[in-house]
Amino acid sequence: MARLNIEDSLFKDLRFTNLCIKLGSRRSAIGALIECWLLAQQKVSPENIAGHINQKDWDDQEIANEIIEVRLAKKIDNGFIEVTGGKDNFSWLVQKQLAAQKGGEIKAKRQKEAAERQPNGSRTASAVCPPTLSLTPTLSLNSSSNSSSVSKSGNKTKKELTIEEKDLNKKIWLVYFAAYLKRYGIEPLRNAAINSQVSKLREKVGADDAINIVKFYLTHNDSFYLKKTHEFGLCLKDAETLRTQTLRGKAITGTMVKTFEKSLQQAELNDQISTMWNEDKNVNK
Repeated sequence: MARLNIEDSLFKDLRFTNLCIKLGSRRSAIGALIECWLLAQQKVSPENIAGHINQKDWDDQEIANEIIEVRLAKKIDNGFIEVTGGKDNFSWLVQKQLAAQKGGEIKAKRQKEAAERQPNGSRTASAVCPPTLSLTPTLSLNSSSNSSSVSKSGNKTKKELTIEEKDLNKKIWLVYFAAYLKRYGIEPLRNAAINSQVSKLREKVGADDAINIVKFYLTHNDSFYLKKTHEFGLCLKDAETLRTQTLRGKAITGTMVKTFEKSLQQAELNDQISTMWNEDKNVNK
């Protein structure tokens, strides 16, 4: 169904420029807009020609609120959000739906007429047999419950995040995104696995500590972190250690550990030499 045409005029629009600034890059701004437009397309119908999006679906899909802040979308009555230009750009989709609806009505009418022309004893099985009842359990994707639900296979699905949890995860990710972009000059990879890691870090240490840890982590010059280009998974794995270093305000690197071990070994060696010297001195008395 998706047919999105991005015109050059968008890139000259001051609102789009402001969105790029707020989200950190042009690529992120385009991605956020595409997610917004696709969701609006899903809502289009003859009764909703502008593709108005209700606030719950907007939040559930984690559409960037910065789009509203720069006025590329706006809140309207009854808790809905209207994407700028929706009425004009989605008209083709409404026409397509109306055409399909009309075609379906004509097909249904022809099928009814054909059935009526059949002798009573020779009607098709579909015309006389009662509909079957499916006993297979189904899941509601729009459920507002936060508890884990059970799939058809009997396995538990992941817990649905609250709006507050999603907002906190977004803040943690934006801090990581900005710090990563500053250090490496490119945007970090983001996928479902990394989204899960962000959520686990928040659950592990709390949102405030997670934000501070992520900032500190991207400044850490440990050789292992550098080799792995500060991937998010290592931040989650070493969260407790990084938290301690963050609170102390000083990173612990491999070089520091080796220096400490060397000094410790030297101290032990000095103790052994001192002990041997004292024992030899006592023997010679």
